[in-house]
Amino acid sequence: MTETSRSNSLLALSGLALLGGALGGALVSQWNHSRTAADDPAPATLEPESSQPWREPMADLESRIQELQREVQALAEAPRVALQAGPDATQEVARASSGAQDTPPVEATPESQQAQLDDWLARLVSGELDNTETADLWEAAKLAGRADELLALFEARAAADPQNPDLQTDLGQAYLQRLQQYGANSNKTGLLAMKADQSFDRALKLDEGHLEARRSKAIALSFWPPVTGKQAEAIHQFEVLIEKQNAHPLAPEHQVAYLLLGNMHMQMGDLDKARAVWNQGLERFPGDPKLLAQLQATAE
Repeated sequence: MTETSRSNSLLALSGLALLGGALGGALVSQWNHSRTAADDPAPATLEPESSQPWREPMADLESRIQELQREVQALAEAPRVALQAGPDATQEVARASSGAQDTPPVEATPESQQAQLDDWLARLVSGELDNTETADLWEAAKLAGRADELLALFEARAAADPQNPDLQTDLGQAYLQRLQQYGANSNKTGLLAMKADQSFDRALKLDEGHLEARRSKAIALSFWPPVTGKQAEAIHQFEVLIEKQNAHPLAPEHQVAYLLLGNMHMQMGDLDKARAVWNQGLERFPGDPKLLAQLQATAE
């Protein structure tokens, strides 16, 4: 099971396409300006064609512009080819970027589109992706216009086995991933945040000792705006999480509960409680740099 994060590898290629388009536009503008100046000579007798030195360079520039436009079009098509091609996406992107036309573009069919969604889902729930890879995959689904379809698969999966707390937790985390893609200014953000919280609640109702569901719920609540009044509930969830964690062998991910619980107390204006929690964390994680930094930053 993976934590949420933000990254995007395909934007680099899209940005390159836009840069190429801008460069192409600049060259077209330069060419038009030169041609306008050349087509509007000073009022004098016209010189022989052979004495007009700009014609040959302009023809060469026009040829270069056409070539550049073809390259830009290939770059613009590359991300779509990659998303459709599945396992051979890297090769297709390289082929499209080079302008090679020996292989026709892969055409998406309903079957291939469903296979792509199923592959994305399987990879997301495999537990094998790191934070960057998880965010990249969700961003790829968004760029393909299929993020909501991917989210619907998580919903169907959880609905098919409602007594499985792992599936409810996966669904809550999927809602949070989609929420991050909308951003704070979308009217869908609040709805997705509530759906995520409800999913974590269902998981905890099935298994109150489910650490990932408890951790996800507490962290998500800690980011709700103060006007919602969720700080007290977030603090409670972190306190319960720490209690439950202590019944398990120590794990690196346990540290975040101490760090964020202390932060919540500090936000609520209780610095003494905040420092006490950070010190408790240091007892479990001696020398932890983040906990030490908070204590040093708040030292009198």
